[in-house]
Amino acid sequence: MLKTITLLIRQHKKLVQYADILLENPYDSETLEIFITKLMQHLEKEDKDLYGPLLQKAKDNEIVRLTLDIFKQDIMDVSDQLSEFYKNYKNKDLRKEQQLRSMLISLLIKLKIRIRTEEIILFPLYKRLSEIK
Repeated sequence: MLKTITLLIRQHKKLVQYADILLENPYDSETLEIFITKLMQHLEKEDKDLYGPLLQKAKDNEIVRLTLDIFKQDIMDVSDQLSEFYKNYKNKDLRKEQQLRSMLISLLIKLKIRIRTEEIILFPLYKRLSEIK
């Protein structure tokens, strides 16, 4: 269980590094492509290895269930924004697309906040629950 959290934290650090690069230079299309790929892989891993087990525990625990409901809505909003950005971003020059550039910057900031919130709230919750049989 601890390996899961360690790996997710490592991925978070890498995602934040990419986000910081993109916040400095949102026109770096190579970094943006890597970032989006890594983010999608990370979200799949989190869904399977973090949210899956937490959802199992949520059946018997109202606090876990409510916490996950809040996080679920938040990640749905971020996922929708990511999908919208990616759909519109393909084959466009961010230097000429102010709205897309603003969308990217907003998305990057939201993701950095989301990552920090997961590490403060969800990861300790996951650790505590994994100790309970």
